Formats: sequence, C-alpha cells, structure tokens
Amino acid sequence: MTLLSVGFAPHQHNGDEAFAIFEYSLDADQLDGVLMVAYTSDGEVTGVTSED
Repeated sequence: MTLLSVGFAPHQHNGDEAFAIFEYSLDADQLDGVLMVAYTSDGEVTGVTSED
C-alpha cells in the first residue's frame, strides 16, 4: 500500500466532519484500487471508502 495524497479541510477543525483525507493505492504498480481514509481533527476515523 502506498500513500498517494493527503487533503486537508482546515475549516473542519472543530467538528465531526473530515479534516484530513488520506488516499492510498492498494497496488503500487497500478492506480486502480484506491482506498480513502477520512479523519477528524482529533484523529478519529470518520470514514473509509474504496474506488476502482
């Protein structure tokens, strides 16, 4: 698994909505199969999604 990008939403710093979204490639040789993990500003996971 390879980290592709990290996105921040600084306006979400005091809530239950995603403050940071980490996007991972499931296969380093292909960009298909992306896993996205969203976190609050407190470091709690708010969601995990995958895309092909």
